[in-house]
Amino acid sequence: LLLKKTVSGDIEGLDEWSFDFYIGINKPIKDEDTLEDEYIPEELTGFSYVYKVSITDETDEHAISLAVPIGANYRILEEVDSDNLTEHYKVVDTSYEITVDGSNTTEGKGKGTDTNINIVPKTGAEVEFTNEIGRYTQITIHKEVKDSTNTVPEDTEFTFKVEMKEDLADWAVYDGYGNIEISDGNSAEVWIDPDDADNQFRIT
Repeated sequence: LLLKKTVSGDIEGLDEWSFDFYIGINKPIKDEDTLEDEYIPEELTGFSYVYKVSITDETDEHAISLAVPIGANYRILEEVDSDNLTEHYKVVDTSYEITVDGSNTTEGKGKGTDTNINIVPKTGAEVEFTNEIGRYTQITIHKEVKDSTNTVPEDTEFTFKVEMKEDLADWAVYDGYGNIEISDGNSAEVWIDPDDADNQFRIT
């Protein structure tokens, strides 16, 4: 069983990434070191054996080969954790494809996708998970005071807030950016989640 990982989307500057996979199977595989006995995902509690493997940006060919018994029932679940990516990137979608003898047999799409239950064929199978990556948008708020009368103390902080308007909803403070304090000559960074990038924003 060949498990492969592909990342796509807005990946320029994505220097580091890592994804964990849980493989539920009703027969043991040879690599006992990957046997998981602490955390078992709910979707895999019905299996006799659960193994955990990781694929990173440094994994050779971004693939891992697993020696699994022919005829065994298996299910693979990917743990999507954007904390394992370069800062300010996140997974926005996931899909998988199972190929046997060069032909696609099963596919699925959606965050937290798993393969459902499949049977290991005599010729083996290739399971490829693809993650679409989104990058946060950066907004920089810079404050400059022009005070010819010298009436504003140098250490005065000015308060800003960032609001988002989604479809027909009212304006609302965005993601904790309701009390941004900036003094003269300084800046603050605001990061917009890629899932929110198509909405309207305002700074007051």
